[in-house]
Amino acid sequence: MILWGDHLVEWKAYPSRNTGRGLIILWRKDHFVLSDIFSEEGYLGIRGCFKGEPIPVTVFNIYSQCALLEKRRLWERLVRIKASIGDGLRCFIGDFNVVREKDRDKRSKGDSGL
Repeated sequence: MILWGDHLVEWKAYPSRNTGRGLIILWRKDHFVLSDIFSEEGYLGIRGCFKGEPIPVTVFNIYSQCALLEKRRLWERLVRIKASIGDGLRCFIGDFNVVREKDRDKRSKGDSGL
């Protein structure tokens, strides 16, 4: 299936559960040579090399739940994966659900702020 309106764009998705948490990663196959895809609840990752570059690149798209215990479990899994994939560059992107101001935490408990 063509996504993004371009046959050179490849993609991988991790399905959503309930009302959210679906993840997607897109890359141009004429620029990035994919070697591996991995996913579990909370993350989707791809590994490969940019064409003409010898250094492997791993990109993790992350959705972290708000609950602290679930966040810790997710990061424990990510640390193990990071250690197992070897050398190269790594990029962690996504929704980390980090509340930096206490007043903003109210919205995560059902208050839409409207």
